[in-house]
Amino acid sequence: MSFSLDGIRIPKQPKQQQRVAPANSVAALAVCPFTVVVDTREQLPYSFSGMTGEGGTALVVPTVVHGLSSGDYSIQEMEGEVSCERKSLEDLYGSTTWGRKRFEAEIGRLNEYKSAFVVVEATWWEIVDPLASDRVAQEFANEIIRWAMAKWPEDSSSAEIGTGAEIALFATEWAASKTSHPDWINQTDPKTVAGTIAAWSVRYPNVHWWACGNRRGAECRTFAILRAFWNEQQKPYYDKTVC
Repeated sequence: MSFSLDGIRIPKQPKQQQRVAPANSVAALAVCPFTVVVDTREQLPYSFSGMTGEGGTALVVPTVVHGLSSGDYSIQEMEGEVSCERKSLEDLYGSTTWGRKRFEAEIGRLNEYKSAFVVVEATWWEIVDPLASDRVAQEFANEIIRWAMAKWPEDSSSAEIGTGAEIALFATEWAASKTSHPDWINQTDPKTVAGTIAAWSVRYPNVHWWACGNRRGAECRTFAILRAFWNEQQKPYYDKTVC
């Protein structure tokens, strides 16, 4: 096993007995050359586990927790240059409505950074219509239920009694399992949120918005942003990508 620290490869130590790694084991392990700073106010921090480096090398990402003036994630000793603000879909809606004044002030501060981002744990489709996927799933289930009850009505032969009802129950349970936001109660017009993002993207052009699909997607995007920024800062000193 070998580690990479600040771009310097540390050779593995000799072992008395050679061990053959299983075919499905991690081939190499490296330490990310920068430390991710997590803001103390971040309630659901990313762990950045499962990240990979150049050539698919598994990365150990060091993290440290301390207060950031803006955003939730940055790079140690570069806290005033790059920052990522994490938003769940629910938090995004709250921050652009009743928390609008505070959130816009933060976006304004982020606009002064070299690189600043808002990563949203949702798709653009969900942002403009949070319950759209839920409605599609329910409409599909309703079609299945109507088809099943028409094909196997209650007065079917004894061998088929209950078939339609079983399929209808299955379709209902399937639709419930596909519900993305079962506790969604926000009554804000989605056009208001989408309009705010559009307006602030123009007003604060240095703050970039990413719809990352889900929490894991946002975690991976946050690390990719920080890694890209780190590598850009290393170019005057290195001829190739460091991390």
